Amino acid sequence: MEDREFLDNSTLRSTVIRNWTDENFLYAIFFRLNSGSLPLSPQELRKALIGGNLLDAIEQYLGKSTPFKAIFGQDLDKRMRDSELVLRFIAYDRALENYRGDFKEFLDETTRFFETDWEKKAASVQEALRRLDQALTASYSIFGRDSFKKWLGDKPERVINRAIFDCIARYFAEPVIAKIAVSKRTSVIAAFHKLCLEREFRDAIEKTPKTVHAKPGRWTARIRLELCNLTAQGQRGEVSKGERAPFEPPVNKNLGLDCTTRTAQSTGPRSRN
Repeated sequence: MEDREFLDNSTLRSTVIRNWTDENFLYAIFFRLNSGSLPLSPQELRKALIGGNLLDAIEQYLGKSTPFKAIFGQDLDKRMRDSELVLRFIAYDRALENYRGDFKEFLDETTRFFETDWEKKAASVQEALRRLDQALTASYSIFGRDSFKKWLGDKPERVINRAIFDCIARYFAEPVIAKIAVSKRTSVIAAFHKLCLEREFRDAIEKTPKTVHAKPGRWTARIRLELCNLTAQGQRGEVSKGERAPFEPPVNKNLGLDCTTRTAQSTGPRSRN
């Protein structure tokens, strides 16, 4: 009760900012305000400055997606890194060809795109989320809780690798490819382990995303060959009908979601608190 009275009688100072011409100005203000405490994550800033329809839909998806919880755990990530992971999938799915090396702006633009005419665009988001669930289900069927983790030679890395997620999720979202990959589970795992030990591939999934590669689709084509095209000639023809546009995810560092420490509560709402 004392705390409530103290809060009710406290003064909250605020400043209203109007007529800014550059969104980077707002980011700079948020950065300065948070530099003395725990800085906001990129997705938290995106939620505060752009916010709205798409990120709310992602939050609802995270709260009810059984495949996502199976891989990443029951609890929401407090820094919204799980939300950003889903946003990445939607951004690549919608407009991969628009990526020019500025990853933050690429995700910001996707968020802004869905702020207008949401009623007309909501169905496409729900379809993308349905396909993501399909991709996660296939990945879990093959790799279990080691889904999207880089293979180190004798064991998987402890955390999720976002570049691996981007690439595999995109192709496992195709029903035909997912079905074939699950049917060839042992071969898929062996091929993935082999690929992770190649130096060039390791460099591609560990470094900064702030570049556009000279050979688009290089690693996606290789992963697709290694992971998904392990069937007879007739089935290869079936896969080609559902082939996605060439895709090479921006290389980037680990997500930082520790799947070994997240709790597995089976009931109750998910919360970021």
